[in-house]
Amino acid sequence: MRQNKKVGEDAKAQKRKQIMIAAMEMFAQKGYHTCTISDITKHAGIAKGLVYNYFDSKEDLMLKIVAEGFTLLIGGLDANSDGIITKEEFKNFVDLLFKKVESNKYYWRLYYSILLQPDIDKEKVFKTIEEIYQPVFQMVVDYYQSQNKENPVAEVVLWQSLLDGIVLNYLYNENYPLDEIKQVVYQKFI
Repeated sequence: MRQNKKVGEDAKAQKRKQIMIAAMEMFAQKGYHTCTISDITKHAGIAKGLVYNYFDSKEDLMLKIVAEGFTLLIGGLDANSDGIITKEEFKNFVDLLFKKVESNKYYWRLYYSILLQPDIDKEKVFKTIEEIYQPVFQMVVDYYQSQNKENPVAEVVLWQSLLDGIVLNYLYNENYPLDEIKQVVYQKFI
């Protein structure tokens, strides 16, 4: 019986992931507001009603995509889960970040398009992100304090802004020198 339950849970997780991937691709292609659940289900090759077995609405689907992507990304920052970021963990995180950006452009295009679209409830989006990111923010502040930075909070905000700029430029400039930028980030921010 346990085996059947595990197989069923795996199938549900796989179907949920299939819906999320199709939604990311369609949101990136059509834009969040013009994309419909029908567009997503057609792209995923599933029945329209199936989406509602996993998500309450298109907005819920979008928020879950943002939350899952952010959780996967920042989970790599404190690799040993001790609440302290070392220089090596920070460097490994930068590597992970750049790999995730390179391997999942759809997610990052969706993320930035959501932040830039005027009629999206950004309060919900930021609340979702903040719940995930707040403990990490403090760990990065602590890291910069350990590096004797004069204003660790400003360093973290600058770091976030820099990453936003790097990712946006990479997403929309085919000739963006990501590997070279990564080396400069290592030298100046880690």
